[in-house]
Amino acid sequence: MEKPKLINAIAVFNYINDKAKFYNDKWNRARKMETIDKHFETYKMYRDFSYRATELIFSLRRNEKFGDGRQWFEVDGKRFKEFRAEIKKERRLKLEQNYRVHLHFMSESLRADYGTFNCDNCKREFYHSPSTVFKGSEKKHSNCCGHCVNNMMNWNKQDEVYY
Repeated sequence: MEKPKLINAIAVFNYINDKAKFYNDKWNRARKMETIDKHFETYKMYRDFSYRATELIFSLRRNEKFGDGRQWFEVDGKRFKEFRAEIKKERRLKLEQNYRVHLHFMSESLRADYGTFNCDNCKREFYHSPSTVFKGSEKKHSNCCGHCVNNMMNWNKQDEVYY
């Protein structure tokens, strides 16, 4: 069962929307400039009321959904520290699990020619921009070819670097 405040807020919202539609239609049908202005001002007023009623309904439903606790901007210090620690933990986990690639020549093309390089991973010779690969803060490869980098990224379900 819905709360009486929410039921009343929805009824007010519906009434205001009906009025806004009514004055919008009157504004569109008006022929004289003074009636056009008058109906447009009334329509704008009801439209603003409609936005306020929407915000009221949202705030009532949010309290119904999450309880009548504090608002997000009134969180005490302890909960804020826990919240920030959780965000830092997620970021640290993401950093430790994903590969980071630093290109030597800032070119992502496999067809570029920058000279001859040997891959640390597959020991093949290649000509495009070499890259340094990190997993977390640990350096995995210092001179890696694009094919090996793309394979590592695919295995880890990340986007490919070289095209």
